[in-house]
Amino acid sequence: MLRIGLIEDHHLVRAGFRALIQSEPDFLLIHEASSAQSLTPEILRGMDILVLDLNMPKHDGFELLAQLKGQHSALFKLVVSMHDEEVYVRKAIQLGANGYISKNAAPEVLLLGLRTIALGHCFLSEDVARFHPSVDKSRGSGTADTSRGSGTANTSRGSGTANTSRGRVSAEARIASLTLREHQVKVLIEQGKIPKEIASRLNINVKTVYVHTKSLLEKLGFSSPNQLRCATSARV
Repeated sequence: MLRIGLIEDHHLVRAGFRALIQSEPDFLLIHEASSAQSLTPEILRGMDILVLDLNMPKHDGFELLAQLKGQHSALFKLVVSMHDEEVYVRKAIQLGANGYISKNAAPEVLLLGLRTIALGHCFLSEDVARFHPSVDKSRGSGTADTSRGSGTANTSRGSGTANTSRGRVSAEARIASLTLREHQVKVLIEQGKIPKEIASRLNINVKTVYVHTKSLLEKLGFSSPNQLRCATSARV
């Protein structure tokens, strides 16, 4: 079950988002509000993904992203905004947003975006995909189209060209095989967190952390958390 929070100050828009999220049997809307002031640490720890607008009363969306990046880095953030200009998209991604959807996109793009970032990939709706910092504008692409034109999911750090090596494809397939919780544990391991800290951050017990760690290491082909951290450091 994917636990989702929603911050949107326009009541009609929020009602539409709510209906879309609740139409999916494996989505659970656990919190919704018109402003970020309602987001307590306890509520945030219970979420897998937060859907937010950039224009919010009494709280700037960029400010919220910066806060979450420092304090709740394992939480996935999906921006849905009326702003489709490059400066907004790039800044949101730089501040830790895992996805960005223009409000001009079709309704089903929101659902695709939620599922894509839950797998650990960056998602951009088609009209803003060209603004992602990793996209080489001279190539005109750099993303893998997963939605028949409605949105793009960036699953690589490189140029994303069609001539991708088998090893790269295999690595991406392994990442995609992780469950949402395994991906969250992976992110925290890469940040140097120990099991007790991971358990506290994700609001689960330490034994569960060890179970997820063992599973994700096997899927990714690592023998220990330290090997995973070293591999991550080498890529940066």
